[in-house]
Amino acid sequence: MTQVANCLVGSQTALGVVPAGTGNDLCRTLGIGASVEIALQALEDGNLCQMDVGRWTTDRGTGYFLNIAGMGFDAAVADRINRGFRSLRGTAAYLAAVVATLASYRARDLRITIDGGEVQEKAMLVAVANARCYGGGMQVAPMASIFDGVLEVVLVRELGRIAFLSAFPRVFKGSHMSHAAVRHYRGCKIRLDPVGEAPFLVDGELVPCQWAEIDVVPGGLKIIAPKRLCDTTSP
Repeated sequence: MTQVANCLVGSQTALGVVPAGTGNDLCRTLGIGASVEIALQALEDGNLCQMDVGRWTTDRGTGYFLNIAGMGFDAAVADRINRGFRSLRGTAAYLAAVVATLASYRARDLRITIDGGEVQEKAMLVAVANARCYGGGMQVAPMASIFDGVLEVVLVRELGRIAFLSAFPRVFKGSHMSHAAVRHYRGCKIRLDPVGEAPFLVDGELVPCQWAEIDVVPGGLKIIAPKRLCDTTSP
């Protein structure tokens, strides 16, 4: 889906979505969820919205994302899924990969620049969110909106394995935001500088890089969505 969207950003051609992927997180954001019926009704009605997209640039390339981009544990989990959990789907695949990855994963030093201000942390992960969820329904940024022209930055500081596993289920309801190890920032231009090369996760796809710059393109993509969502975004 993201590959198709990359070709449509800035054009007059609208993207229509049907829940047939591994995570279907954009469908959740649009109010389609797992319902093919709702998706097909939206396509038939032809209701259009202009949603924000994230734009990323690294030392190896550039592109757009719809949901979330970031570095750290979530990128390692995605890599683990690609290497051994493709037989599972959605939440089940992510849960299996989380347990397998946590056995060897360690927090890493990361410098984050947000609209010119710097944050330096030893972090488990940092997620730069255009939309609320990834990984088959994990609400990593429950406050995010695809219509507000701003990116949400959610950072999880270093945690032990037991503490991380104990807190992890909270991400499915978005209640992890009150955890002492979680930091939240907002901005329009973000740069991620890890110590050494790090996997960069872009809507579930891995992009190895030395650094990453991310900004938001307000209303950059025309999308077909259920009427009730389009009505709430009308001027």
